[in-house]
Amino acid sequence: MCERVVLVNGLPGSGKSTLARALGRELGWPVLSKDAIKETLADTLDRPDGVGEAEWSQYERRVRHPVHRDPFVGDERWREWAAGARPLALGPVYWLDTAKEVEISGLAELCRAPQ
Repeated sequence: MCERVVLVNGLPGSGKSTLARALGRELGWPVLSKDAIKETLADTLDRPDGVGEAEWSQYERRVRHPVHRDPFVGDERWREWAAGARPLALGPVYWLDTAKEVEISGLAELCRAPQ
């Protein structure tokens, strides 16, 4: 049985997946990626009943969020988005700046500590 779950959330392109993989390696814990599960499931499905060809074809042509390709997303836009973002706060919340190097071993110790 799982005693602890660590949820990594943040803005698109902020380094969530990179951080989660590094933290998972450090802790020796599995990392479940919503995107990997969603994409794998979607790739195995046929078009559901009630979903038109146009809608399904739009889904099949999906691409990453535009923020990943937007040359105009600079520091000011990130500051705006970050100002409105809130953590789920289902347990302890640790704020990290992934634009800087994150000390994974220290973060892992926080995650292992009794709550």
